[in-house]
Amino acid sequence: MHSARPWKDPRTGIYMLRRRIPDRYRSVCGRTGTAVKITTGTADRKAADKAWPAILERWNALLAEWERALNVVALAPDRAGAIAAGWAAWIAGAAELETDGATASDFEDYTPGAPVHVRPHAMARLEYHADEALRLAGTGITPRLGRCC
Repeated sequence: MHSARPWKDPRTGIYMLRRRIPDRYRSVCGRTGTAVKITTGTADRKAADKAWPAILERWNALLAEWERALNVVALAPDRAGAIAAGWAAWIAGAAELETDGATASDFEDYTPGAPVHVRPHAMARLEYHADEALRLAGTGITPRLGRCC
């Protein structure tokens, strides 16, 4: 189903990209069918040709997302516990946290009523340290992949 140009759906007259989902991505794409259709949103050939580069970019983005999903390593509860234990030991060993100028009060004030200027900085530091903990444990996490199309 390779098409170098938009394909015209005979039922609707709308031009679209129609591609077969490669077998290697079937388990991660979140679809039950074997093909993907991405519409140009138009029945006009010239407009479809203008939209075509963006449609191909969407297709390539899907392929890249599926490829990333194939490489995700699941974080099982026992592995998560080991990471937490390692991180706690690292902190207990008097390892210093990189704070980027944040003080303990920045984190204490991270409540729903905290000043708005404190929240983004405190959250950024928390995310940094969560990533740091995973790096020290020799692993990483990736958000769960949703529907592919």
